[in-house]
Amino acid sequence: MGISANPANRGQLVETFVNTAYDKVETVHDNLAEISRVADLSGSRQAGTSFPTTRADGSALISGDTFFNIDTDNHYTWNAGSLSWVAQGSATTTVETITVDATMASTGTITLSNPYILGSNNLLIFVQGVYQGNSYTETNITTIDFGANLLDVGDTIVSVVTKTAVATTTLPATNVEYTPAGSGAVTDVQTRLRGLTSISGLATYPKGGEVYIKGYHSAGDGGGGVFYWDSSQDKANHNGGTIIDPDITFPADWTNQTQVTTWFTAGTGTGCWMRVYDGAVNIRWFGAKGDSTTNDYRSFQEALDNHSEVYIPKGTFIIETALSTNSNNILFGDGVNSVIKLGAQINGILLNGVDDVTLKDFYLDGNGGVYSATTNVGIYNQYGASNGCRNIFIERVVVFNVGGAGIYFLAQSGSTSSNINILNCTVNQTGTHGILCQDYVSNTNIIGNTVSNFGLNFNDRPGITTGRYGVNHRVIGNNVKGSVSALGTSVHGISIDGADTFVCNDNVITNTIGYGIELGGAKNGTCAGNTVENTTRACIECGGIAAAAPEPEYKTENVAITGNVCINGSAQGVYLNKGTATNTNTVTVSGNTVQNCATTGIDINNTCQDITVTGNTVKDCGTSGVYVLSSDGIIVTGNIIKDNNTTSNTSHAGVRIVNTTSETDMLVDNNIVSGNGVLDYNITNTIENKGASKNPAVTFPLATATPSVSNGGVFKTSDTTTITNFTGGLVDGQSFKLLALHAATITDGTFIKTSTGSNKVLTVNVVYEFTRIGGVWYETATS
Repeated sequence: MGISANPANRGQLVETFVNTAYDKVETVHDNLAEISRVADLSGSRQAGTSFPTTRADGSALISGDTFFNIDTDNHYTWNAGSLSWVAQGSATTTVETITVDATMASTGTITLSNPYILGSNNLLIFVQGVYQGNSYTETNITTIDFGANLLDVGDTIVSVVTKTAVATTTLPATNVEYTPAGSGAVTDVQTRLRGLTSISGLATYPKGGEVYIKGYHSAGDGGGGVFYWDSSQDKANHNGGTIIDPDITFPADWTNQTQVTTWFTAGTGTGCWMRVYDGAVNIRWFGAKGDSTTNDYRSFQEALDNHSEVYIPKGTFIIETALSTNSNNILFGDGVNSVIKLGAQINGILLNGVDDVTLKDFYLDGNGGVYSATTNVGIYNQYGASNGCRNIFIERVVVFNVGGAGIYFLAQSGSTSSNINILNCTVNQTGTHGILCQDYVSNTNIIGNTVSNFGLNFNDRPGITTGRYGVNHRVIGNNVKGSVSALGTSVHGISIDGADTFVCNDNVITNTIGYGIELGGAKNGTCAGNTVENTTRACIECGGIAAAAPEPEYKTENVAITGNVCINGSAQGVYLNKGTATNTNTVTVSGNTVQNCATTGIDINNTCQDITVTGNTVKDCGTSGVYVLSSDGIIVTGNIIKDNNTTSNTSHAGVRIVNTTSETDMLVDNNIVSGNGVLDYNITNTIENKGASKNPAVTFPLATATPSVSNGGVFKTSDTTTITNFTGGLVDGQSFKLLALHAATITDGTFIKTSTGSNKVLTVNVVYEFTRIGGVWYETATS
């Protein structure tokens, strides 16, 4: 409570003394209604501009009650005989505010600027707004003494020196009694406000009533609070934080783990101090120091074992043993300022066989351990017959600098894990995986995370891995950044490996040593809206995995790769292959943009079946735009394939189809293919059954101003003849694409409306789209 020292506010200041004397009590105890006798605080001392007719609490005035007129600086005393206020003196009341410093707190000696009359009762002293009565000694006319170590640094002391002595019938704070919550015992305000410095003081404190403790180890360390005595409480419930057995020896040396273990050992018999609190517990209440040095493991573990909600305040808390969570635990902090730092080679937070656990809003520092199969993992459960966990939420947690995986979930047959939610976390600098949810782990939601610098200590560990023996995996909206220091060649950005039913959408993957996205034997899912850039292998890969006991064969099937952007890859843009499985089948590659990849834009290779490639734009890739090898049932239609084969390889083309076995049932149609180095098409086999022309874009007749667009959806200019109308299109909603191979002019007029509203000279190698609306052709898009 701050008290103004401005003399102009003197009246308000004295009124504040009266009306807020219990402010500090309110901060430690909310049951002031239980106060049974308040003495002077009932309103015997009042201040204002008009004479009161009752005490402040509404009770009758009695002789000796005082009133201070804030307009005239006069003091008055109530005379019950004459029922009147009798003046006691005028003016020259002096007020002084003193803030207790370290010396004052240790000695208890306070020096006043305004002298008073010893023993005359013309000195009023308030500490933190509470009138002190005779709880101090008047040493001389400018000095008072509270006694050593009774004041706190930062306490506000206000002295009021009056011209004449002020009569009083009030009681000092040491005699103001109240009934604390939960105990029925009576204690006094002075003891409550002064309290104990640390928890260790409970060993000798009188058992009964209620006590305020200023800190756990020392005043102000965040571990203090209000306790009340419960004589019936079983000492076996002692936990060193919210239930204290005063007969257990408090550690003289908190770094001595033997002493700490003794302190957290349950007692026998009855009688404990009970902390007054509501909601989550603070780990500092259990002795955690957060000083970047002390091992705070036992404080954390006791809090987690005895309470469901545990709060981590600001600080750096060292953990020398892995923390074990229990079902229904919620461990949360204040964000990146709440730091758990692991000891050397120590695992972080274990979730074995638990349900309904939430970890959120803290920073886990792995301290740069070296991975050795099972050490220095951030948040994890152990592979085992009974270690599966369910309904886990990890939100806004930062995991940094661990030797193993950042967040790691593995289960085992018969003990599956389910509903694992990793949301908006940051995982950076990990020795193996960034995030791993695999082997009998189902219903995963890995959403909105940033994962970077993974696979630094062990070969071929991707940023995010999920799948295998599990179903329903969602990897959405993550930002994955690889590192040039990663080990191996398959440090993929995202690996969805053997997953059944998945969504891999709207992620951004950059700078990976390996694939950007690997769909290894994944089925029944979508890979959509992702941006993949700067990969050493294909930006997006689909390939099967052969059976290897006890695992079955994993084929990639029923997958839609849609609306992704794949740029600047060191290999293919999109790569479909059977891998080590028998085949890959039923995959749609549509609406993707593939640009500037070092080899093939879209590569369908090695026994793929029923693959549809449609509506993609493939540009500026090193070899073929679309390449099909040894695969059946392939549809390549409606794509824009331009300016590929930048290496001028004579074996490659815009569209290359190579017959090494017997491809059948293919369709190559309605594509716009141009500027692809040596050849736009290189098709060595006979296209059968679905058999369209290998060069499907229709060329307008020479010197025709009104070419027909009724016999196809993709056309090419034949010369620079000015076009005034497109004929043959009689149905509104009809659209077609026109590849400009010449600088022909489109007339903006009655039949055609260009996007500029004027005649337009076409740009060579640009594709224009026109749609018929109300009998008029409108230019609707360019690419």
